[in-house]
Amino acid sequence: MPDPLSDVNPSNAYLLSLVAEDMKGNRSPSQSVILTVLPAEVDFNGELQVINDGAPADQTTPVTVVALLEDADKNKVEDQQVKFSVRYADNKTSSQTVRTDVQGKATLAVTSAVAGVTSVTATAGKKAKPQHYVLFLLRLFLHVPF
Repeated sequence: MPDPLSDVNPSNAYLLSLVAEDMKGNRSPSQSVILTVLPAEVDFNGELQVINDGAPADQTTPVTVVALLEDADKNKVEDQQVKFSVRYADNKTSSQTVRTDVQGKATLAVTSAVAGVTSVTATAGKKAKPQHYVLFLLRLFLHVPF
């Protein structure tokens, strides 16, 4: 007999087998059903938060981008994957997937060696937060001999 769970995601599917019995001890044939538990719908709460915008383009000092996730009941969503996609001022791209913490926050530290505007997009489940722009600044240091 084929495995009834072979076509479903085993991490959220359960095979239930039931037999009904009346007061006289008569039993029905066993019946099985697959119960699939759907993941909670999540959404972003507000805009992406940016900390240290205008950091120097020194490949060391980060601009931190934070996404806050909530479910339909406005509860913070822990351990949810959020994919951050980054497009730097020189059009190079990168992406990184992080998980939300107990407060529903997914945090990404972005550094750049190129001054200019960098765009960041966050995606969680079927929801995407549109591009948010952060700025990396060129720092000039003049050496003036005495």
